Amino acid sequence: MHIAARVLCTFGMAVVSAVGDPIIPVAPDPLAACNASFTICQIPENILLELPFMAIAGDAIVTEPSSTVVSDVFRIFNNIVDTGLGTGLGNMAFLYSSDDSTPLPPPSSYSANAAFISEDPSGITSYFGNGTNYLLGTPEPRTIGFLTLASLLIALLARSRRAIHRGDLL
Repeated sequence: MHIAARVLCTFGMAVVSAVGDPIIPVAPDPLAACNASFTICQIPENILLELPFMAIAGDAIVTEPSSTVVSDVFRIFNNIVDTGLGTGLGNMAFLYSSDDSTPLPPPSSYSANAAFISEDPSGITSYFGNGTNYLLGTPEPRTIGFLTLASLLIALLARSRRAIHRGDLL
């Protein structure tokens, strides 16, 4: 292997091609949170995710309850095999939400195999496709971590206040 084939950089590792051009590795997209058998996957809004499996590409158009107004679009991209009209095979997914700053894709871009489902009033809508139950609109994993940490801190503060009221020391 030539010395020029690999170069260690100060800020990480970059691979140099045979002609000397650096190839900077791109950070991978976050992996979707799925159970071990890939039968359930949590899909947060407005985050490009990599599915841990290959799936049939297409769109699930989520409408407001008791309405035809589109609130979300769950898209599995045809980034592995493109058979046209938004169909094929892919492992990248995105949940567009009208509630956030990311605009919804236009109806003219919906895949040929688009499915229409009604949004669950709870905020988490279940969509079954590709043998997987996608839970659309779940909180981002970091959000769940912050909520857990906040709950623990509140419990510790409450405990210390009770101890101070009783005259106990921690």
